[in-house]
Amino acid sequence: MDAVKERIGFKGSLKELFEFLRTDKRFYFKDGDELLAAYRALGNASIPLLPKLSSASRRRPTTFSRFRRMSRPTRRRRTTREQRRTARAQARSS
Repeated sequence: MDAVKERIGFKGSLKELFEFLRTDKRFYFKDGDELLAAYRALGNASIPLLPKLSSASRRRPTTFSRFRRMSRPTRRRRTTREQRRTARAQARSS
């Protein structure tokens, strides 16, 4: 961390650097929409780099956006514990 402090030219102790990073407003987004837009921009900027990272990227995305809703809801499989509880509850009610 000392190397980073020297590289950015921060004058002060490491503790002061951490305090500065934690409290300075320029390192934070104003709201959730601004944060989401920044992450989407970062994701969209990284899309052209995907072929360099993986040769198996035939179906790579062309943009980052919200996920589409599934056409039909998926069913969560019940665990064995849940199946036993259901069986006990039905046995009690009979």
